[in-house]
Parts: sequence; C-alpha cells; structure tokens
Amino acid sequence: MINVKVGQILSRVKEPLVIKDDCEYRRLTIRMYHNGVYTRDIEKGINIGTKNQFIARRGQFIMSRIDARNGAFGIIPETIDVAAITNDFLSFEVNKEYVNMEFFKLYSQTDYFMQLCLRGSIGTTNRKRLKEEVFLNFDLNLPDIHIQERVVQQYNKFNKLNETLEIEIRNQSDLLSQFLYSKYTEITSDVDNKPMKEIAPIIRRPVEVEDDELYPELGIRSFGKGTFHKPALTGVEIGNKKLYQIHAGDVVFSNVFAWEGAIAVASIEDDGRVGSHRFISCRPDLKQVNPYFLFYHFINKKGLEDINRASPGGAGRNKTLGLTKLENIFVPIPDIEEQNKFVLLLKKVNEISNNLNEPRNISKIIAASLLSSILI
Repeated sequence: MINVKVGQILSRVKEPLVIKDDCEYRRLTIRMYHNGVYTRDIEKGINIGTKNQFIARRGQFIMSRIDARNGAFGIIPETIDVAAITNDFLSFEVNKEYVNMEFFKLYSQTDYFMQLCLRGSIGTTNRKRLKEEVFLNFDLNLPDIHIQERVVQQYNKFNKLNETLEIEIRNQSDLLSQFLYSKYTEITSDVDNKPMKEIAPIIRRPVEVEDDELYPELGIRSFGKGTFHKPALTGVEIGNKKLYQIHAGDVVFSNVFAWEGAIAVASIEDDGRVGSHRFISCRPDLKQVNPYFLFYHFINKKGLEDINRASPGGAGRNKTLGLTKLENIFVPIPDIEEQNKFVLLLKKVNEISNNLNEPRNISKIIAASLLSSILI
C-alpha cells in the first residue's frame, strides 16, 4: 500500500472561459449518490448570467462543491467533449501514475471516500461546501497500480455475473406476471361488469383535528408499490387541511397519481392512519368483491386505462381523478370464490417474486463488501 494525499491524485484544472452571447454552451449536471455526470442542457450565452466560467473536459473528475457530501461527483464521460462550469464545480485531472482510472471510479464510491467529502464540507447545514484545500490534504491508502488493475478485473467479472443474474430475474418476473395476467383474463371473460359505486363505494370518515393531538398520515407509492407511513403531524401543523381516516381493507386511490398506479389496499398496519382529501377510500362489499382482486384490476392495463380516462388534465398534479368518474368505472366481477382463488394465487406469485429478489439483495451486499474490503 502507498500513502498519498488526495492532492497527489487529483490536480485542480482551472481553464478560464468567458461566455459570449452569440455562442452555445453545454452545461453539466452531476447526480447525487454516484449516479453519474450528464448534460444538463445546451444554452445560448445570452441566456447565461454568469459570464466568467471554466471549461471541463472528458475524462476529468468533477465534483459539486455543494453536494459532494451527497455523492455528487464522477468522471466526465467520453460522450461529453467540453462543457462550461461555474465556480460551484471543481474539475480535476486524475494522476494515472498513482491510480488506475477504473479503480478510482470504484474507490470514489466507497464509504471512506464519502467520509472525506463529508469532512471536507464546511459550513452550516444548508450552506456546507467542499473546501478544496482541506479535501486535497486528506490521506489516501492505495494498493500498487498492478493490484488496482487486478481489483478492477475481479470487480468487472463480478459485475458481469450480476448483469446475467439481473436479466434472469427480470425474465422470471415477466413470466410470473404473464401467467398471473392470463389467469385474470380467464376468470374475467364473459362476466358481468358492475360500477364501483355498487361494489366498492367511496367512503369518507372525517377527522376532527385538535391542535394538541398527533395525526399519523398514510402515503401511497406509484406503480402499485404499496403504502408507506409518513411522520405524524400535530393539529397545529395540519392547520385547516381536512383529514379523513383510512381503515384496513380500504382500496385507496391517490387522486393526483392514481393514473400512474398510486393505488393500494390498506393493511392492518395502516388502520387508523389519515389522509387528505386527495386520498380516496373505497370500501369493497366483501360479498361481491375481494379488495386485492380490485387492486390487481386497477394496476393493470384495462383498469389503468379507465383511471386515466377518469383523470382529465395534463400530466402530474393537474391530472386529477374525479370522484363521480371513479364511482362510475365498471369492473368485471367474477364469482367471489373465483376472486378469492385468484387472490391466493396473487399472494403466492408475490412470495415467489420476493424470493427472486433475494439473490439481487445479496448481490448488492457482496458488491458493497468488495468495495469496502478490497479497496480500503
């Protein structure tokens, strides 16, 4: 192992650039949590306020002064030749005498390197910025360049296996989804269609808000990914907002994101939580419809198409599901016994899918362990 300063690995580049009104300039964005460097936009100089900037070039290591502590750094890819950057970014040449470039990409993702970025970011909570002179003076322990190359080979080999595993998991998941949908299609062909207001009418349970009480809110993830729990708010924090209680077994729709699958069945753990008027609770008549069958219907093709038609407006928060329109959506209703059998199958498929994800989770742990144990 060799001990070097960060400043021996990274040499600051300050290539001045004066922005001209009649020229176009590529600008960069650096995604946090090691998610890469990308083109933000290409803008005419006349629209750029800061005229004195710097040039960043492909292959350089670039960091955001503000968000380096959140992993906003990376190598500028080959697809970006040159770009204009403000003083909020630091660009460096990487000293290849000490470090293999691919190795450095891996090294910069380790907890150790992240800690250096945290320790080098100075200031109050919302104004912390990476101090170049502090950061460059930190110590690094690096293996010999030949060992670095072997580490990269080993990691790439593992990554290749990981990609193969990922493809196989996706293929198996797709087959399960197709099998489940074929069963759904089978039991819903040639059955009566009934409106939501007959099988699962909207129910509102208004909550009287008191200033000194706590109100735990419920959230719904898009794409049928279930519910999550928001922190409890006091009555004072809620103010004049109207709240409605949600009970286990409700089929709940987010009126602004139902069109992208923000639909869920409230669980026992969700019972008694609250939501604003934007959360629409429907209470299934269990003699007619199983709530999980209803959920499956609405997160798949026909159900989502109906939700989209019932949600006029543009994308995002302007695309709002109407109460009356929801009540008048017709749903195919097989015999309740058929629905219950389908729901058992749905739960079994979900269990298998979760088991398929286990190797993926283990793989992520192994990858993180490789980085922390081999590189540090």
